[in-house]
Amino acid sequence: MPTPQTGTSLPKFNPETDLMAFIHIGKNGGTSFDKTMKITTSKLKLEYHGNKHFDWTHIENLNFNSKKTVKPVVLLRDPVDRVISHFYSAFKKIGPAPKVGFALRARFMGQF
Repeated sequence: MPTPQTGTSLPKFNPETDLMAFIHIGKNGGTSFDKTMKITTSKLKLEYHGNKHFDWTHIENLNFNSKKTVKPVVLLRDPVDRVISHFYSAFKKIGPAPKVGFALRARFMGQF
């Protein structure tokens, strides 16, 4: 089984020829990552596409419309932790326990 890359090295990225696009999968730490990337890329004057829940069609459109090579970035999380986080996030938005039953089921079924 492959192991994740560790350390401080990153894949090669050339700001002259490459464009970074972040694919945000909900409940995977993407909001924090996106905020950090906005600050960092702004200071370094780099082009960055993020802050939305893009799917792969957005990357294909960027590849088609951009003169740069699109380098997608995705954060992954343990699936069980992600579902638990999603549950608690949905629970907070729905409200007190009596309303949870069908509303929670409808909210989750729409996600999967």
